[in-house]
Amino acid sequence: MALIIVIGVMTGFDRDLRDKIIGTNAHILVERETGLKNYSTVMGDLRSIKGIQSMAPYINGNVFLESNQRAMSLILRGVEPSQESKITKINDYLASGKIENIKADEVVIGSQLASYYGFRVGDEITVIAPASGIAGQGWRYKLKVAGVFTSGMYDYDMNLALVSLNKAQEIYGLDSNVVSGIGVKINDVYAAPGVKRRIYDAIGYSYLVRTWIENNSNFF
Repeated sequence: MALIIVIGVMTGFDRDLRDKIIGTNAHILVERETGLKNYSTVMGDLRSIKGIQSMAPYINGNVFLESNQRAMSLILRGVEPSQESKITKINDYLASGKIENIKADEVVIGSQLASYYGFRVGDEITVIAPASGIAGQGWRYKLKVAGVFTSGMYDYDMNLALVSLNKAQEIYGLDSNVVSGIGVKINDVYAAPGVKRRIYDAIGYSYLVRTWIENNSNFF
């Protein structure tokens, strides 16, 4: 009986952990080391692949959050507001509002980050982006907190912030047709390896395709 209880608890824990991981990130990521140019063409090629439900472009990069003359590293992710909720559960994690309503100079931050610095909706934060290549004051971008999310994963809730795709392109100095990659949501999360093979067959091996299982192998 004790063994059955332990197995039941661990099974429930694994399921909860999986749901949190794939709720914050797409099931499959399609990227290129130098960035994905003309990403809409790639998205068109992916739409006909069996098992794919939806997709959305994204930009990932590192910035520094500046507060009281201190700076901490932060992952700043640019998302397409009208499409992001189709591949993640971000709207379920937001205490109020929706990602679709995020404006050009607004940011959504995690609850742990908000608690640590005392940020609230409506506050202004400053991020520093040296990768933009613009020295001095041009590195700094002021963003208004439009929402706070709680995914239940400490690393995400402490270190992840979301802005619109266009704002991320501005911050990282990218052209409007360039993104870091495409997030893909599939019908069956456990079919990810098979869908990955079909993606390679469709678009070739010059891309890096990673499943949620590979990206979180340390948890499983």
